Amino acid sequence: PWPSRVHHALEAPRKASPSWAGGRGAGCGVVGRRVASVVEDERVECTVTVCRDCCCGSPAKHPGVDHDGQIERLRAALGPEHRVRTSLCLDVCAQANVLVVQPTPEARRAGARPVWFGLVLDDLVLDDIAGWVKAGGPGRAELSAVLELSVITPPAPERPGTDGVGNPG
Repeated sequence: PWPSRVHHALEAPRKASPSWAGGRGAGCGVVGRRVASVVEDERVECTVTVCRDCCCGSPAKHPGVDHDGQIERLRAALGPEHRVRTSLCLDVCAQANVLVVQPTPEARRAGARPVWFGLVLDDLVLDDIAGWVKAGGPGRAELSAVLELSVITPPAPERPGTDGVGNPG
């Protein structure tokens, strides 16, 4: 039941409350790992989704990181041409802090896929990601060898008929 021009940011749905219900997020409605009803905007280039839930963004897990400052830094570096938003848990807590860069609508239509980054705990890594996004992001700009070290594998989507971790339900 998703409109045809809706951008499916993160594919595997699971039970969770939307970010706007709890006062979190930057206007995105996240239900599990699916971002609800974010209509494609041809003026917006890449979309950067930053996990900010149980582990990512947690001062208890990473006390030396300015988590709010990371969001501000990304928004300042990327400007209005790129969307930066937050989400509930993206289910890769061992790799906190996690962010996902969505390709531009044009690159997505050409076959580009989201790129997941983990352990984004340092301003240098954040700046490298921002520079790559400004250069075009997925499908349009090559990742540097250093930035490739931060790329992680996204979690496997839940399959129908399983308990959420792959066991028959």
